[in-house]
Amino acid sequence: MRRIQTLLSFAISLLLCGWELSPAVATPVLFSMSPRSAAAAGATITFIGRGFLSDNTVRFGNTTLQHIGVSGRVTVACATDPQCVRNTTQMLTFLVPANASPGDYAVSVQNSDGTSNAITLTVIPPLTVSNTNDLVNGCTSSPTCLIKHPGPDGISLREAIMAVNNVPGPNAITFAAALAGKTIKLSSRLPPITRGKITLTGLTTSTGQPNVTIDASQASNPGPVLFIAASHFTVSGLNFSSIPMNFNGIQIGGSGFGLMGHSVSSPAQVCCVQIIGNAFSNGTGDNTFAIFVAADISKESISDVTIANNSFSQLFEAINLQGGGGDAKNSVIENIIIFGNSFSQMTSNGTSAVEVGTTNGKNNVITSVQIVQNEFSGNLQGTVLDINGSTSGSSIKNTVIARNVFVGNLQAMGLEAGVNTGTTNNVIDNTQIVDNLVNLTGYKGKGAVTIQINDNQSGTNNKVTGVSFVNNTIYNGTSSAPPGWGVWVTSDGGVTGVSIWNSIFWGNESTPALNGITSSGQVSYTIIDQSGFSGVNGNINADPLFVNTSSGDFQLQSGSPAINAGTSVGAPSTDLDCQPFGKPPSIGAYELQGPNICSSTPPPP
Repeated sequence: MRRIQTLLSFAISLLLCGWELSPAVATPVLFSMSPRSAAAAGATITFIGRGFLSDNTVRFGNTTLQHIGVSGRVTVACATDPQCVRNTTQMLTFLVPANASPGDYAVSVQNSDGTSNAITLTVIPPLTVSNTNDLVNGCTSSPTCLIKHPGPDGISLREAIMAVNNVPGPNAITFAAALAGKTIKLSSRLPPITRGKITLTGLTTSTGQPNVTIDASQASNPGPVLFIAASHFTVSGLNFSSIPMNFNGIQIGGSGFGLMGHSVSSPAQVCCVQIIGNAFSNGTGDNTFAIFVAADISKESISDVTIANNSFSQLFEAINLQGGGGDAKNSVIENIIIFGNSFSQMTSNGTSAVEVGTTNGKNNVITSVQIVQNEFSGNLQGTVLDINGSTSGSSIKNTVIARNVFVGNLQAMGLEAGVNTGTTNNVIDNTQIVDNLVNLTGYKGKGAVTIQINDNQSGTNNKVTGVSFVNNTIYNGTSSAPPGWGVWVTSDGGVTGVSIWNSIFWGNESTPALNGITSSGQVSYTIIDQSGFSGVNGNINADPLFVNTSSGDFQLQSGSPAINAGTSVGAPSTDLDCQPFGKPPSIGAYELQGPNICSSTPPPP
């Protein structure tokens, strides 16, 4: 147990111990720029570097700008070496001036001690959508031609996408201010994105909400409303409402169909896609995914995708990461960030707000998915990792589920390695569940569970290995919860390496919190009222003294027995609010009480 905790502590730190400002460095250093080194005027840019402080300024050509945020993260170069030297990296975010003319600008960060190295940022002329029509009556051979020769009604979104698809990037599409609050009603799906380095930037309200609506309710030909078959694409500030049955809001990678029904497939490698600050709502039937990441072509690779600060409500599923599909073999989905989103009212049978899974095919891999700092409320299931269909030799590995809040879901999380009879010889490996709050308030009058772990629901020889459940707070506020409302393991021998420490299971104690945990050695430094676990391995049977459960405040009162009662071995360095844990840390998702200081800027994949 201790050896497992020691090895995992560094891996957890790799992704979670950051968000702390790094030590002062005399002169800032820039490593890279995100999303890339070209953007339209008014775009948000993030520097990745070192030595950033809150009073730094940004030098943009000959203009001095104020940044809009500094955050930090600490990475560990060698996760299994206790003596590894830590390298500190940070993020500094700024806005490209709205009046910046197209051209190249030297951009740097400066403080009283000096100026960093410069990175060249190319400001590109935007193609501005000026109407809500869904017509093509202008010149779409290039952005330049469309600007010079728009149709009599101006420039439509459909025309803009067609134009940027016809020339090499970078290219940017923006919207005229007069379209704020307006709706574009589509007659058919939008043209697929087939060129790299395209930015599609909508409008936002004064509170940052997307303020241009894309309504596909009358669109013909089911499939993706927007199909991304290219790399280096960013979309923000759009509201995708009324997604019809059998449509997806946005599909990344895989195969799809063009406007005339001809097949369009993504290239063998798709990377660097950002879906940030959008809204997706009102799916009208089954199979309406808001975002579908589909590696359904053999040997396809989809990587470095960020899905951040979006809202999802009333859909079949919000985000579906699917390896395989059809008879795909050896596909890879990796380095996916799902960060800072809200998910509510995904309630169809068998669905979840976020599904990470492989379906059919052989030897497909999904790895290094981070599901961090999201809110899940009123869903059938929050986030599920599953392998189903006629799948063999596939894996889901190195998943982090951290700093999320789950309230009123029937099931918060699930790990299912063998869903169907044709699902054989697959594995879900190294899942880290850290710093989450789960409030089991019941779902439509039913009981609820935190996580189910199942190796073979109907499949054969599937495995779930290496599940770390660390510094989580689980509150059971319903009287109808089943046995195992905390952690429920169903296994015919393929579930191994489940370890629980520094966690709280409290509330309704009429049924046991743990079911299928076969050894008391799997649970340590945990507050729990269950025979066989309480009173051993540092476990405590005592009221954790939450501040106010009725108002949803599960921080700890000053007299809580959880304070400094955990173990530092294998623990994250910060809590759900990104406040530093003590040494030793408190048990549960909160160190004590304090404001949330987490950054709203997603980390790079």
